[in-house]
Amino acid sequence: MKAIGNLIFFTIFYAIIIGMSIVGIPVLILHLFLIFGGAGKRIEKVQQKLHESLMDGESIVVHGNEMRPYALFSRRSLIAISNSRVIYFKRPILGGFSMIDIQWKDVTDAELSQNILPNICGSKISFTHSIEKNNIIINISSEPATQIYKYAQKEEQAWEEKHRIRAIEETRAAAGGTYINPPSSTAPANQPEGKSVLDEINEAKEMLDQGIISDAEFNELKSKILNQGRSM
Repeated sequence: MKAIGNLIFFTIFYAIIIGMSIVGIPVLILHLFLIFGGAGKRIEKVQQKLHESLMDGESIVVHGNEMRPYALFSRRSLIAISNSRVIYFKRPILGGFSMIDIQWKDVTDAELSQNILPNICGSKISFTHSIEKNNIIINISSEPATQIYKYAQKEEQAWEEKHRIRAIEETRAAAGGTYINPPSSTAPANQPEGKSVLDEINEAKEMLDQGIISDAEFNELKSKILNQGRSM
């Protein structure tokens, strides 16, 4: 695990430095100061930048900071989710930040896994998406990670349904906007008579298989066809 590896490397590195020279002690103290000194204020500045980047009507649902064992030799990153996107702040060692944001409609999957020693290493949350940007992977405290995952699952399911409906509409448009009308007592002049109830249901089933109509539309049509057949 990266966090445990970082802690081991950190300990061995400074053990060697201190063992080789007394200069290693002030170097260690300086390093620890850079890591922990004023960390709260630096995080507040990042959160301020986050809020400044929000669009009109956008609000933050939950956010989390990278766990310290993953950033012993770098500045901690931050992740936040809003009601419209996932926002990831990467903070280079020399200052400033770079931001990656992914709209919920482009998120294809969210994954959550709890790390070893969760109180120290937290949980890993990751997002994959359909656009040309790096996937987002970050280790944050388990509580906000779980909240982010739950919200992401809700958005993922909502957009899957929207994409499904759009695909049906596009397929229907490509087929010329064809719809099945339930049989009536008076058949149009250009429609052959003598079509059985089974024929009507088979036609509806073919359109369902082709994605022209949805399951709900198929069941509604089948019900109308059967009811009409009983009344004939």
